[in-house]
Amino acid sequence: MKSIIRKYLAACLAIFVVSELKTGLIIEKGWPNLAAAALFLSLILLLKPLLDVLMLPLNLLTLNLTNHLAFIAVIYIWGLLAWQTTFIAVNITGGKFGPFSFSSLRLTSFEAGILSSILMVVILKLSNWLFK
Repeated sequence: MKSIIRKYLAACLAIFVVSELKTGLIIEKGWPNLAAAALFLSLILLLKPLLDVLMLPLNLLTLNLTNHLAFIAVIYIWGLLAWQTTFIAVNITGGKFGPFSFSSLRLTSFEAGILSSILMVVILKLSNWLFK
């Protein structure tokens, strides 16, 4: 039971942080939909170990690279299936940070969805590591 609550809280945290970073993930109508989207994500994440078992031979061949790609794909599919979430195209403005300068970047909704999925995977793995 604790692991389910932990996964739910980690999903809430990841969705909130990624949607506030303006990476293209939009949660419709505030906190109730954020909670519903996190519940849906945590239910999907409960099925992730089954996917890991099915992909074990491929993970062994690719040295676990497909595990990370499958996790990103699961998060992206969640974003498409959850009615509370939307991926939109985003413009990232250029800037200068010390000696480094960055040019502006335009991401399509697909690219923004992949970027949001990668960030959510990083936040989910970090929060699972911290909450253990």
